[in-house]
Amino acid sequence: MILKKVSLKIEDAERNPTSGTIYYTLDNSVPSESSKVYDGEITLEDTSTDGLGTAYRLRTLVVGENGLKQEQHFFWFIKNDAANNVAPATDFRDETIYFVVTARYYDGDESNNYFDRDRFDATDPSWRGDFKGLIEKLDYIKDLGFTAIWITPPVENRSGLDYHGYHAYDWFQPDLRLESPGATYFDFIKAAHKKGIKVIQDVVLNHSSNYGIRGQAYIEKIPNKYWVDAGDGKDGTNYGPYKLHTGDYLSYGRCDNDNPVAPTWHRRVCAGDPEAKATFSVNFKNGTSIVNGANQKGQEQYYWSPAVASYLPEKWYHVGYTNNWESVSEVQQRSMAGDCVDLKTESQNVQDYMNYAIKMYIDMGIDAIRIDTLKHMPRADVMSMVHTWQQYKPNMFVYGEALIKGFGDNTPSELLPWYYTRTGSADSKTGDSKISVLDFSLMSTFRDNVTKGSVGGLADVFNRFDGDYADATKLVTFFQNHDLTPDNTWLGSGAQHCCEDRNNSALAYNVLWTVRGIPVMYAGDETGSRIGLPPDLTSSNDLVASTGRLYIGDDLVAGKDPIQAHIKDLNAIRKTSKALQRGTLKVLQGEPLVFERQYESERAIVAIPGTSGGSVTVSGATDGTYVDVVTGKSYTVSGGSVDLGNIPGASMRVLVKDYQGGKVASSSSFLK
Repeated sequence: MILKKVSLKIEDAERNPTSGTIYYTLDNSVPSESSKVYDGEITLEDTSTDGLGTAYRLRTLVVGENGLKQEQHFFWFIKNDAANNVAPATDFRDETIYFVVTARYYDGDESNNYFDRDRFDATDPSWRGDFKGLIEKLDYIKDLGFTAIWITPPVENRSGLDYHGYHAYDWFQPDLRLESPGATYFDFIKAAHKKGIKVIQDVVLNHSSNYGIRGQAYIEKIPNKYWVDAGDGKDGTNYGPYKLHTGDYLSYGRCDNDNPVAPTWHRRVCAGDPEAKATFSVNFKNGTSIVNGANQKGQEQYYWSPAVASYLPEKWYHVGYTNNWESVSEVQQRSMAGDCVDLKTESQNVQDYMNYAIKMYIDMGIDAIRIDTLKHMPRADVMSMVHTWQQYKPNMFVYGEALIKGFGDNTPSELLPWYYTRTGSADSKTGDSKISVLDFSLMSTFRDNVTKGSVGGLADVFNRFDGDYADATKLVTFFQNHDLTPDNTWLGSGAQHCCEDRNNSALAYNVLWTVRGIPVMYAGDETGSRIGLPPDLTSSNDLVASTGRLYIGDDLVAGKDPIQAHIKDLNAIRKTSKALQRGTLKVLQGEPLVFERQYESERAIVAIPGTSGGSVTVSGATDGTYVDVVTGKSYTVSGGSVDLGNIPGASMRVLVKDYQGGKVASSSSFLK
């Protein structure tokens, strides 16, 4: 039996013992002066009857002898015999993935909604969706046929606009703004598994928020409550819950930075002075800054820059901004943005921190991991961490984002996606790192083909690039996501989410669900929620609700859009043969696109015309008897050839060798 003994004490800003009362909860509810009073050591143990472990969220409210209040929270996961009780990994090529930006998906609990201070919108809390909402929508997701959910990073974040999860502050705590009593991250994992759905956790290893890492690294920074926009002035700041200043409105001291390793001056003003009226001086490493709560100074005197070495703990961070995006050293050893502070992933303390956190989430039951900003870290650093996880959970599927525009023809090999799947030199393309990647090369063609109703150029991708990867059948394929639209560009080029013509959308998913790799759908694309919107903010004045990251919860109903039924059929089709899930791909014809998938003794032949349709005669295929699971019609391939006749636009033919069933497509209006 594993026991965790928790002792609590009260200290002042100088870390001297002081008196007061500690109230606490263990059920994830907000503590109050009506909560249980701490009167001695708290014992935590695994009380689960299913052997899955027990998650504890200790939330405390301290009322000091001076009447000041401060709330803190802590997280532990306790699992008896955890190291020998990790669920075995399965072949992830059998899955199809539904990608969710959790805070923008479905609002199951309005009480945990939160307005970020940046891009404040009174009608749209930044943190709106939550795990309670995800749990409530599991049947909807399962009905679409998905077998895995990839969620944005669930760990605690900290920045002015952190709803997306990529500004991590504490890797060991799920963010409270996503949790509810009875609907925690652990509850979601267990609920998904009961529905037969796997959970993929998005992980950021490359950088932290510019608040540092709670309990580990403090970045010199004056609390945000002491700065307000010059255009508003202190008395003019009135953004909903943000009154007088933009300090955290849920904190008793209205402080947005509760890092316990912060210096004394910081802890003092953080816990107190909720109206930000104090006057004090701060002796930073590069000079003294005087703060006058009544007369705010310019932003540059309060905000940190990663280009200034004296601000950053050397043990944890690299220094400087990335200016040359084709330079390996700059991309991998400098910060990409002011709210993404580049970690020294080569340092053992960074790797140990990440490894301990990931092992905890593996104990909690996550099935796979997606790594953010993969190319911003040296491959050796990533492999060191990933192999530690895979030793703990053998064969666990891990894939990463090595984002490139186009085919990356001018990008150094050390930054290209294929390089991270290999172990050999940048010139050799040898070895298998056991890390897969998102397929940006395939996605890069979509601006010129499927979004225009064509399949031209797709065959070239498979013929040119598949051999570069350690295993192209494990690539994670996608149409669009929270960063990119199918034109594979960013905001300045007028990027817009596709497709108003749902025939083009159907064509795109026909391709993704039948070619090699593991397909992903960006949640909300099945309902057309973001058609015509940019993937993210495009100017200093627009709001999240006007981008592809809008809240989509109101649209998540069956029958909203014809793509929902289409995806349901595609998921069923993909399950008819291991060849369609795990098989290699051999191109038989470029346009219409015709290819054969092979896995061990299983075969499938796929023919996809554009949205205009067309007649298809297959040549070069494996002889045998096949059933088209789209129509139920039987075909015989002889001498490598078979005439499939005319295929309607936005439809396809999927011939499965020696299939004993009949027509699988039953709901889609496109598959004819």
